[in-house]
Amino acid sequence: MGKGYFEVDKKGLAKLLEEKGKQFAVYELIQNAWDTSAKKVDITFKKIPGRPLARIVVTDDDPDGFIDLTHSFTLFAESVKKSDPTKRGRFNLGEKLVLALCTEASVASTKGTVFFNEDGTRRESKAKDCRTKSGSVFTGFIKMNQQEFADVEEMVHTLIPPEGVVTLFNGELLERPEKVGEFSCSLQTVISDEEGNLKRTKRITRVDVYEPRGSIAHIYELGIPVVESGDRYDLDVQQKVPVNMDRDNVPPSYLKALRAHCLNATHDFLTKEEAEETWVTQAMEHKDIGPDAVASTLGQRFGEKRAVFDPNDLEANNRLTGDGYTVISGGTFSKEAWKNVKESGAILPSGVIAPTPKPYGEDGKKDVEVLPPRMERRTSKYFPQRSGPSPCGPVSGSPSGSQRN
Repeated sequence: MGKGYFEVDKKGLAKLLEEKGKQFAVYELIQNAWDTSAKKVDITFKKIPGRPLARIVVTDDDPDGFIDLTHSFTLFAESVKKSDPTKRGRFNLGEKLVLALCTEASVASTKGTVFFNEDGTRRESKAKDCRTKSGSVFTGFIKMNQQEFADVEEMVHTLIPPEGVVTLFNGELLERPEKVGEFSCSLQTVISDEEGNLKRTKRITRVDVYEPRGSIAHIYELGIPVVESGDRYDLDVQQKVPVNMDRDNVPPSYLKALRAHCLNATHDFLTKEEAEETWVTQAMEHKDIGPDAVASTLGQRFGEKRAVFDPNDLEANNRLTGDGYTVISGGTFSKEAWKNVKESGAILPSGVIAPTPKPYGEDGKKDVEVLPPRMERRTSKYFPQRSGPSPCGPVSGSPSGSQRN
């Protein structure tokens, strides 16, 4: 029998994963448990004294347990979660990445146990004493120093457990935070077609809004932080987020749409400082931004006395500036944002707010008498042509003039 197409260097893979931070391994295990029919998930996480190791045990009470034990060691096997946008997994990759960081591990379920040994070998047992009555148990020893261990303990408390699933971490209940708000909108997500190929589509989903759970706000995917946004709020999207394979970025168009819908839902709480932040600026450019959100943003940034610079009525701009208005120049916003600003009706040109007299009315007739250009005025009614000798006398050097003394 020939060898397979690929071989995986476990040590090499582990080195590549180091930069992701060890918390991702814990997240992967917890999200796998949450994606089942479990009502209780129990995580035990302990540092091994005197060794750069931590022991993690994740137990769930899903009645069926692991559907196929071979998926615990098969990269990119057909995931049963690919076709369900309300499940977190899609690549059938998470457990394998965790295993790359483990010195040894085991996965026990209703159909048996797979042991991953310290010497790099693997064995599987379906003996009765190696099967659970219900649910699954992952046990692993992960390479981790004291600082990494502390970071994981901190990051676990930023998770948002699903409703109806009791989640314990070292015996402590992980509480669901109180929502600031929520909104529904059409967002891009990932599903698989009939042949199992992943594709992107749009789907209406709910997004929950929270105060940031950590020092930096994140986009969450069903309770798991996946991408740092640095925005005002944590946004928990209740369907698959279209992240890349490294699960550390989303398409710019997705981020802008999410920001626009967030501003639509939270503009009443906007402060002056927040109105000038990047996420608000980008939200203002999106086609789905609402007129109320635009008005709130303009109000916070420029106050109620605001106007658009009017190149056709320069005096109106000056008058309003003197009256304490903020006259907003064309370079303040992008072309897309200006379109939304003008359509909202939340701001008017200076010439509309305080129009100054024009020489011609809308019907083309003169509203005021207009002085002609200077040269024309010399022979106009304002400066009539004089006849006879100049009151100033002849001009020196002229043919009829006399030499002046």
